[in-house]
Amino acid sequence: MAYSKRIFNKVTNDFQDKRNEKKRLLHERETEIYQKIPNIEKIDADLRKFGLKLTRSVMGGAEVGKSVEEIRKESQKLSEIKCEELVKNGFEPDYLLIKYDCDLCKDEGYIDGVMCKCFEKAIKEEAYKYSNLPLMMDERTFEDFNLELYPDDGTETSPKNIMEAVFEYCKEYAFGFNEKSENLLLYGGTGLGKTFMSSCIAKTVLEKGYSVFYQPAYKIFPIFEELRFGDRDKEILRMQIDEIFKTDLLIIDDLGTELTTSYTAEVFFDLLNSRMNDKKKTIINTNLSLSDMQGVYSERITSRIIGNFTQLKFYGEDIRTNLNS
Repeated sequence: MAYSKRIFNKVTNDFQDKRNEKKRLLHERETEIYQKIPNIEKIDADLRKFGLKLTRSVMGGAEVGKSVEEIRKESQKLSEIKCEELVKNGFEPDYLLIKYDCDLCKDEGYIDGVMCKCFEKAIKEEAYKYSNLPLMMDERTFEDFNLELYPDDGTETSPKNIMEAVFEYCKEYAFGFNEKSENLLLYGGTGLGKTFMSSCIAKTVLEKGYSVFYQPAYKIFPIFEELRFGDRDKEILRMQIDEIFKTDLLIIDDLGTELTTSYTAEVFFDLLNSRMNDKKKTIINTNLSLSDMQGVYSERITSRIIGNFTQLKFYGEDIRTNLNS
């Protein structure tokens, strides 16, 4: 897995906090029961002694005078008496047992050094939170991408045929994503499925264990401006910017909708340059044509994009009209 250290540490700490909280709650229940049923405190003390004897007997490090089987039987009998006492006093028989969220790993996150499915699931969920993908994108998959919405005039160059090739390229890109993958420029008119496609890629890449960060262009650059000129919490802004620079896959949506200034142009160039130097991958979605981009951005920015991004043009008519009809 290629999860970032921050995500991994966050989930590890969450699991530790969860275990500590369960131990705290168990201690509260024990205190309650020992006050109401003093005999159970003595039973627990005896069970701990039996546990120590069992360990010594199994390890062969001391003479305990009884066989392992005898110790286990006596311990089992005490446990049964304990449960009977609890039930007799109106408590569930497992009242003094920790109730784990995962019975497989006992909320440790690992089983014999191998990551448990519950820990892996928690990491994926945390990675999704960090991705900043809108909630609606969580439901978007390649299986839902409907090529029938694109016009088909029966020729090899029909929008449907071209988009089928784009679809297959993006699907292969997502499932094969790694450090050697390309940068992608998804461009074409409004409502042709660029954001939908990039969200399908994002979800697949996240499932593979890579970090993803999604943000519309008109929201990315104000973060940098706020850090330099604003009065918001600088630490939070630095964390967001760090994620933008270092995430395995950055998706910049709706490039061209942001307010372009000399400062944002410098930020954009630095961002592209840094990510390419660090071999981090970027997907850019834009409604601008290549000639429009050259008119909006400086030559060094457009040359970086055109020279270092695989260009995938989206064809057809606004598919959102068909979706709503």
